[in-house]
Amino acid sequence: MGGSATPTPRGYPLTGTLFERLGRAGLVDELLRFKVALDARNGDGNNALALGCVSNDVAVVQRPIAPGIAQDNCNDMDATGLMYGAASGEAALVALLLQAGADSLLCNLDDAKGSDLAASRECLTQPRHTTD
Repeated sequence: MGGSATPTPRGYPLTGTLFERLGRAGLVDELLRFKVALDARNGDGNNALALGCVSNDVAVVQRPIAPGIAQDNCNDMDATGLMYGAASGEAALVALLLQAGADSLLCNLDDAKGSDLAASRECLTQPRHTTD
């Protein structure tokens, strides 16, 4: 894992193993309690929101959204949390991200949008947020 570490009050860096395990709700809660910058990115450029989306757990993703995490953080492949959510096929996750303001028009390095990556019909039927 590359990148600079963001220290927590306990002195643990927000990279490597700790950051990779953000899919666990309890860890996300602990990071919020200690006011760790959730926009910190791991070595692949993913923030807590994107890693939560990989976990396919709506409850985990709601936690960093509440304090205002960047919805459209692009990782090193220009992928966003919305793209991960759509690829998971979890329509409730896609709806949550769109309601929170995720931009459905962003494209990754393969020029694919979240709708192009949707793994279920339910994900495709979510209203789209645009940045007109």
